[in-house]
Amino acid sequence: MAKDPKNFTGEDMQRLLKRESTRRREIRDFKGMLIGLGALACIVVLVWILSSWVADLLR
Repeated sequence: MAKDPKNFTGEDMQRLLKRESTRRREIRDFKGMLIGLGALACIVVLVWILSSWVADLLR
């Protein structure tokens, strides 16, 4: 395999590209998990506010 002249480290470019792809996928998955947890927290707070509002109305 011919060396890439821009790759001064001498590492295998395919392995580097695969590692970068894996890293980007992990970051994307982590961001998705954080967004999901944030949405869940918003729903929980909204339900709590609405339930307390309904409880006040029924008193």
